[in-house]
Amino acid sequence: MPVDGKPTFDVNGHALTLNDFSPKTADGLSLPRIIISESYLPVRCTQSGKYNLQAKQLDLQTMANFAQRLSLTPAKIKMIDDLASRG
Repeated sequence: MPVDGKPTFDVNGHALTLNDFSPKTADGLSLPRIIISESYLPVRCTQSGKYNLQAKQLDLQTMANFAQRLSLTPAKIKMIDDLASRG
């Protein structure tokens, strides 16, 4: 945090990539290894901000099953379930 105490995260954007990411729940359910990339470029003068999310080798039904075990709101779980059914 800078000296003035104002947070600077996202001021210049960010990027994150997880390679061979395989989270596991306490009851043993794990996702197959996946690659997830996320990036954000903030608003600049006349250009709007840009957000990008990519996932490779992602099984949406397995992801929906995994989400059921997370502490998400019912609305977020329903959103993931709805997406999984369209695959």
